[in-house]
Amino acid sequence: MSVSPSDSPLIVEAKKKAKHLQSILQPQLPDISLGECLNFLSRLERERDWNTYRAKLKKNILDDDHNAEVDGYIKRTALPLIVSTAARHNLQVIADPSRIENGKAMRGHLAPRRLPLRIEPRGQQTGDTYCESFLDVSMTSLRIECDPLSISLNFVFPKEAFSVVAQLLSGDKVFGDAEPQVLRFESQQTQYYMLTVNTSGISDTADHGLSILTDPVTQRVLQKELDRFFTGYGRAVKTFAALQGRWGNKRLVTDFENSLWKLNNDAPAYMAASNKFYSTTIAGLQLNGILTSEGPHIAGEEGSVAIGVCSIIQLDDGEEGKPAGYYIAKYGDKWQTKIRLTGFTESEVVRVTGAFGIPQGRFPEQDTAFYQTPAFEGLCTWSGEHPQFTKRVGRNGGRYLPGWYDQVVKKKAAEWVQPTEQDFLNAIEKEPYLIDSGIRCSYHIDRKKTAAENKAIYHDQRDSFAHSGYREFSLCCEWLQGCKPRKTINTSISSYRLKHMVEAWARKIDRDDSYVSNGAFIAAAIHMGFDWKPDFDSPNVRFNISGKSPAIVALEGNSII
Repeated sequence: MSVSPSDSPLIVEAKKKAKHLQSILQPQLPDISLGECLNFLSRLERERDWNTYRAKLKKNILDDDHNAEVDGYIKRTALPLIVSTAARHNLQVIADPSRIENGKAMRGHLAPRRLPLRIEPRGQQTGDTYCESFLDVSMTSLRIECDPLSISLNFVFPKEAFSVVAQLLSGDKVFGDAEPQVLRFESQQTQYYMLTVNTSGISDTADHGLSILTDPVTQRVLQKELDRFFTGYGRAVKTFAALQGRWGNKRLVTDFENSLWKLNNDAPAYMAASNKFYSTTIAGLQLNGILTSEGPHIAGEEGSVAIGVCSIIQLDDGEEGKPAGYYIAKYGDKWQTKIRLTGFTESEVVRVTGAFGIPQGRFPEQDTAFYQTPAFEGLCTWSGEHPQFTKRVGRNGGRYLPGWYDQVVKKKAAEWVQPTEQDFLNAIEKEPYLIDSGIRCSYHIDRKKTAAENKAIYHDQRDSFAHSGYREFSLCCEWLQGCKPRKTINTSISSYRLKHMVEAWARKIDRDDSYVSNGAFIAAAIHMGFDWKPDFDSPNVRFNISGKSPAIVALEGNSII
């Protein structure tokens, strides 16, 4: 049995021992082979035969190589990045690189290397707030978490502040992937309460065939997620410090409560009620579509997962330590199940696919069917009601469902029905004194001419406007899609200023002819159903158009308007 050039040092050493054993036994057993000696040596190591022992030796080498490479990545790259990012938020990370050990191995995967971390405010003396978590890194995944999916943050309150703790627990703003908890304890004969709240853990998984250590996307994702976590925790630490000893100050309590809300949301605190854009109940289980900072998610009772990288899989009883049945899993991985579809039949699973576009099988589809589902219709409607938040999330591009915001915008544009010339004529008929420059008033009357002459001029202006104003009218109608009505007339914005907004928008999207007249805008707003009220003796009109409309907000800072 020859030594292969690809054999590891441990295997080469085992073969040398077997060769030596053969040379000792051959005088008494001339026919003994090297293969038999290898099997003898294997049984001495409590393995069945040489093939089994050889595989074990090979795996030991792989484990050692894996551990050495991952440990080097933790010490040279991951930990320094975590420490430096925390320092920018006035937080410190306490970690001893010599304490790196094996974490819990997932079935079929090498055990990740684990480093305990303690995160707390810099210079803190009393331990009022802290976080103890683990950094787990393997060749294919990186995680910072306390429990699966989440990082737990601890805030210690004295006994006299229990009413504040109770208020926080009863509100809508303290939540995460796990329910908040309160622990009562004593220290130096003084009673305290520790409030534990949760925020999303930091994690990334390399695409199939790539390594976390070399994947170019991983470090960018890690930096972004660290900034998200430390920004949220730093804000909570700051508001908690301001609250110390001032437990009855309602404003400071609200500030702290809002900071806890911001740990898990990019939405304003007043949106604590819901970020839900779609809901359906199948087989007694309520499934919601929610918009998070990562993009659209599907959420159930136990957790949520990004749409676009999840699929529905089926587990046998006891597989991955879970009951048999259907699950929604990230990447379709058995160890990344997020939502259990308890008691679902095949037909009910098909209904989930139809509602959210989530496929069945090991790997999610590259071209998601989400855009042909009721959930996507709900997202488009919800986005129209919350345009600023949707746009802010959409700017991130979507880590797991790239281009979802572009699809929302595209669908909205596709729903636009261009008005006809008859629509234009019908609109100007509703305001008989409407001409190109706006509502006819004393400004348009030439006092050197007779009443009949002025009337003739007006009719000429009216006819000219009816024949030439359609293109400008149509452009204004398109822009007005992004405007929302309010209950009362908005006296702060005139039609003349609004028409300049249309022109600024048209230039921004590179329209060939961006000019629109005051009269064309007024006709368009009338056609689009807005209420109007002419200014006294002025060509301008005021409408019930909200100044917070997406089309107006998008032009903020434009010097032209």
